[in-house]
Amino acid sequence: MPCCVPPCHGRTRLIRLPGQSQKTSAPVRKFQNRIIPRCKSKAAAEVKYPQLFELLRQKRYQMAQEAHVPPYIIFSDKTLREMSTYLPQTEKEMLSINGVGTRKYEQYGEEFADVIREFMRDNQISK
Repeated sequence: MPCCVPPCHGRTRLIRLPGQSQKTSAPVRKFQNRIIPRCKSKAAAEVKYPQLFELLRQKRYQMAQEAHVPPYIIFSDKTLREMSTYLPQTEKEMLSINGVGTRKYEQYGEEFADVIREFMRDNQISK
């Protein structure tokens, strides 16, 4: 019996196992193509404050446009998720976030901390 491997460019490839005859070449699909839609709200749903996550993403996009770089160069979504969960406001707290090092903090950290502070003030959140 032929063995199926994952589809390659929309086609199923068949591999013949040793000792198989040509007559048993009927395709057997063991893997199904599944389309999993990417949803922006999924990323925001994993954080404590999804509204803050969206504000941070907007800030990142704005900064990326000004610097002519892709947004992930500024901070990754994972970093923004952590920021929207732990609400870092100081340099020490910001440096404890995954993806924030000294250089990135010096370049972008204060602007993101300002967005976090403003969000906390507007929503009356205290740490």
